[in-house]
Amino acid sequence: MSKTIVFIDTEVGVKDHKIHDFGAIREDGSSFHAGSKEQFLDFVGRTDFVCGHNIVHHDFNRLTFYVK
Repeated sequence: MSKTIVFIDTEVGVKDHKIHDFGAIREDGSSFHAGSKEQFLDFVGRTDFVCGHNIVHHDFNRLTFYVK
């Protein structure tokens, strides 16, 4: 069984430090781009691995607030 991977990115407000936009793309070419955290988590939740540019120092720190 092959594993799936999704690449993510978030756009965060400079003043309020909140996520205003979510983006993601899977290895099969399907993508997500919207402001809905619920839809984003549903899209990402169907994969085995999550990757992203600056994910450790940027995205992950803000996404942990949504995953709890």
